[in-house]
Amino acid sequence: DKQVWPDREGAILTVSENAWKQNHPAAAPAMQVGPGRGDLEFHYAGLSLGSPLRVRFKYKLDGLENNWNDAGVERKAIYRHVPPGEYVFRVIACNSDGVYSQEGDLLRVKVNPHLYQTVWFQGGMGLIAVMILLLAVVIAMRRRMHHRMEHLEQQHELERERSRIAQDLHDDLGAGLTEISLLGGLLQDPARFSTRKQEALQRIVQRCHDLVVALDEIVWAVNPRNDSVNSLTGYLSRYAQGFLEPTAIRCRLEVPEAGPEHPLSSEQRHNLFLAFKEALTNVVRHSEATEVRIKIAFEDKKRLLMVIEDNGRGLPAATTGDAGDGLNNLRRRMAQIGGECDIASLPAGGVAVTLSVPLT
Repeated sequence: DKQVWPDREGAILTVSENAWKQNHPAAAPAMQVGPGRGDLEFHYAGLSLGSPLRVRFKYKLDGLENNWNDAGVERKAIYRHVPPGEYVFRVIACNSDGVYSQEGDLLRVKVNPHLYQTVWFQGGMGLIAVMILLLAVVIAMRRRMHHRMEHLEQQHELERERSRIAQDLHDDLGAGLTEISLLGGLLQDPARFSTRKQEALQRIVQRCHDLVVALDEIVWAVNPRNDSVNSLTGYLSRYAQGFLEPTAIRCRLEVPEAGPEHPLSSEQRHNLFLAFKEALTNVVRHSEATEVRIKIAFEDKKRLLMVIEDNGRGLPAATTGDAGDGLNNLRRRMAQIGGECDIASLPAGGVAVTLSVPLT
């Protein structure tokens, strides 16, 4: 399968018959090199009957270089770190007169890639990179949207808090000041001055006291320095003692010295206080109790518990009227802040109202 011809000094050049006829690399013999073996070394020879030591060579590796390398009389070619791919090694010989052969010997070489060097692997990695980029964009957009929603929620909560404060000022202070104004007008009427003077004065004093308490409650609820569990427990304890002091009901407190350093929003504190106040009001109005036991505790530092127990007559068979409305108000207020309200009769008599809210 070789085509042989002599040059002018008798050098014999041989090439593959197909390569000599077709002059195409596909007709050349082929070899494969395993992954990671990127160093190639080619050995070749040229026959000369006259002066073999004067035969000169040129070679090149198509696919890696375009120009011929002058090897002189050297009969080997070395390539280091050849990347994966398909190459064609060519070599031509020159006789002593400087005449090179027209077509060089051909050898097809395929350097196999590692797995990570294959086209489909790199394409897959590129696709994964694009997916990761898209995922990062989606996460960034969701995070931005989440921050935006938090900002809107804070604005909504601020507006709701402002509306609540305005409502409290209108309901408590506005109504109280209106009543005081009417009572003051009553005192200025000469026809009624002597008969209802003392009653009007007592009413004015009582309403002023109520307005001071209501104003103190509003200020305490909106003051950010009170946004903690310990501030809430301290305020409730003082309020219970002051609220029950004018009555014949004894007050027993079981409050921990220091609870967990956990913040509470003004809305949580406001609703907890109103529920606590409603429970004490029901005891004074409806229970006929002589003692109230108030217990504040923490369940695994994850839940705040407030228990108001009395030794009164307990719950009636059918709770209606003001008592029924008060109990419904308790449940509604606790539900607004994600809490619970449990009302049960005690075996020894009396009622236990348990208010609980998660510390999240």
